[in-house]
Amino acid sequence: MVAEISDLICSFDPESLERLPVRKAEAMEGLGRRGRRIVGRIADTHGVLDPDAVDLSLVSAHLELQRLNEEFCTGLSVCKLLEPMIETARSGGGRPIRVVEVGCGIGYLTRWLSARGDLRNMELVGYDFNPALVERARFAAALEGLRCRFETGDALRADPEADIVISMGVLHHFHDDRLSSFFAATQASMTGFLHFDLRRTWLAPMGAWLFHRARMRTPLARHDGVASAIRAHPTAVLMLEAGEAAPEFAVAFDRPPAVPITRVVAPVVGVRRPYQGDYIARCGPKALRLEWVT
Repeated sequence: MVAEISDLICSFDPESLERLPVRKAEAMEGLGRRGRRIVGRIADTHGVLDPDAVDLSLVSAHLELQRLNEEFCTGLSVCKLLEPMIETARSGGGRPIRVVEVGCGIGYLTRWLSARGDLRNMELVGYDFNPALVERARFAAALEGLRCRFETGDALRADPEADIVISMGVLHHFHDDRLSSFFAATQASMTGFLHFDLRRTWLAPMGAWLFHRARMRTPLARHDGVASAIRAHPTAVLMLEAGEAAPEFAVAFDRPPAVPITRVVAPVVGVRRPYQGDYIARCGPKALRLEWVT
């Protein structure tokens, strides 16, 4: 399995969220020659990676990722399926609808939705383990005058009152039983979930290599962008894991386009079974692209 540098150079205790030291030699073990060279350039003290240097590298890579999301209009792709889910959740009345983003990074998706969406009776919250990324997200949201907030932590455990859980580019970081655990934890949401990730196709690794070499400006972003495409899960795996781990949800996936390059990200859609019909009706023509498997 191809490793991503961002997964190896930073570590947090899942319970306390305390940052853990990462030895440079250990981070380099799971990487190829190019990856080892990139990690080797990160400052360290007595063989332990410097946290500030790591955070600078991660923030820079996330800024590049934000530019990629802008160019591929991923915010709009999410919004097309999220808006009907929000309306479905609103139909029950009551308290404000809470949309929570898992692994928000510097908060591009949550900020995009805040700038674009209808925020009446709604909350937007992004969570990430890394305080440096969360601080950058808060800074950007304040600068843009947006109504959303960002917190350090695990959304699926820290925010059990979430109505809808979303993510972008998170699923490929989970493999084996960790993927199943991720979908099982998604059941904390009251209405549904939308998890977008790179679409697994024969063209994806080659396309990612060409695009990242041409467009990404930091070595870490180039390396991890290609690794992400290689690590992306096949649709069949995602459907199986989501269906078995979250049985209270009806699960759907986006039918692949004839030309893979036209839609590089794909969603796993989950809606609590009593809301499935309402959600499909609110999706309108967009529902024709969804194939329900459970």
